[in-house]
Order: sequence, then structure tokens, then C-alpha cells
Amino acid sequence: MGKKDPSPAGLYRLMCAAAAAALLLALAGCLFTGLRGVPAAGALLALFAASLLALILLVRRFLRGTRERLARRLAAEARNRETEAGIRRAKRAWEHEEQVRRLHHDIKNHLGVVCSMLEDGKTENARAYLSGLRARLREEDRNGVE
Repeated sequence: MGKKDPSPAGLYRLMCAAAAAALLLALAGCLFTGLRGVPAAGALLALFAASLLALILLVRRFLRGTRERLARRLAAEARNRETEAGIRRAKRAWEHEEQVRRLHHDIKNHLGVVCSMLEDGKTENARAYLSGLRARLREEDRNGVE
């Protein structure tokens, strides 16, 4: 199994436990070395405890800020992905509409040619034109041309 990165909350709990352990070790050191009665030792221990508390509060604030920045970045990335997907869909729709316009234009032209031939009485020419058009469409279908 691969290692998991610890969560900010897990890091915070680990740091608090380490700080508490360091404070207890310092206190035990003062008690067992005979520094109980030395006023400077108490002040030093109080300064050590205050430093640990300040460090814990700073790390907590840092982790909260990091978590908020990460959440904002992830939300922005999600919005960007949605925007890019919307742009791709719009582009595909525009390309499809353009293809339909071209087909409409081609059909109008072909019908105009056939109508003109029929009006001029060139029935065989119209039939040959339609047969050629049908053969071209079949060839395009076989070749996969849209």
C-alpha cells in the first residue's frame, strides 16, 4: 500500500501532541533535576509553554489559510473545466450548424439545376444529373464522407 499524505487536521493534531509531549518532558526535567525551587526555571518553563502555544496557534492559522486557498483553487479549476467543456460543446454545435447550412445551400442549387432542366424540357438531362448525384452520394457514403 502507498503512503497517504496526512490531512491538515491530522498534522495539527500531531503537532499538538508533540508540543504537549515536549512541555511534559520539560516539566518532568524541572521536577526531577531539583530546579523546582529555582525561580528562573519556572519562568523559563512558562516561556517555553507560551512559545509552544504561540507556535500551535500560528500553525493552526497557517493550515486554515492553506485549506481555504486550496478550496478556492479547486473550485476555480472546476469552473475552468466546466467552461472549457461548454466551449467545446458550443464549437461542435456551431460546426454542425455550418454543415447543415452548406447542405441546405447544395440541395437548393441541385434542385434549381433539376427544375431548370425540367422547365427547358430536358428530362433525360435531369434524369442523368439526378443519377450522377445519387451515385456521388453513394460513393461518399462508402468513403465515410459527411
